Amino acid sequence: MPRRTYVYKRLRPLNPLLTLLWANFNGNILILIFSFMFVQFFYVGYQVILTKITDERNRAKLIGFFGTLTGLISSPGPYIGMYLKIKYGFTATFQLCLLFSIISLFFLYRTKTAETFPSRSLPC
Repeated sequence: MPRRTYVYKRLRPLNPLLTLLWANFNGNILILIFSFMFVQFFYVGYQVILTKITDERNRAKLIGFFGTLTGLISSPGPYIGMYLKIKYGFTATFQLCLLFSIISLFFLYRTKTAETFPSRSLPC
């Protein structure tokens, strides 16, 4: 397993856990900032992976599809979060986030990764 994939698999559950800690420790801003650092690193990683697994012909289509899918999936998020906050309290939204993270972590461990990406010559 490549080192980057190993680090990614180990650090992935930290974001929801840190967000849950932030909710339970009266909104400590340092925990929240540390949590958002992980989110930004993974977003950049997604873009790099998308560019490496596609060829130049289909790259724009796949990145557009990824953006559309991300937007459609995250659209009901604020509604669900507010509903949970009103009905069950403030920490329920973070507990649901942790649950989804654990479920996605299960699927992440089941995925098989290639050792290396195919090499391409860069235009220089």
